[in-house]
Amino acid sequence: TKYANEREVFNRPIGKNQGIQFPIAEAYAHAEAANLMVQTAASLFENGINCGEEANMAKYLASEASWKAADMCMQTHGGFAFAK
Repeated sequence: TKYANEREVFNRPIGKNQGIQFPIAEAYAHAEAANLMVQTAASLFENGINCGEEANMAKYLASEASWKAADMCMQTHGGFAFAK
């Protein structure tokens, strides 16, 4: 988010545009959902309850969240790393 608030296009930080804000918020929400599922699976495991389904869901949500966040970052930065 720091880069989105620093980079300006048409004399305005790109972070002020909803087209940038929504994907950042979506990536954060997916990461939080994955974190909650991990905590749920861990709690079940610690209490000796079978947590196979919850652990698999946690792994799935975490991997999807990380891919979505990485994709959003690549789109937000727009090839910045290649320009240097």
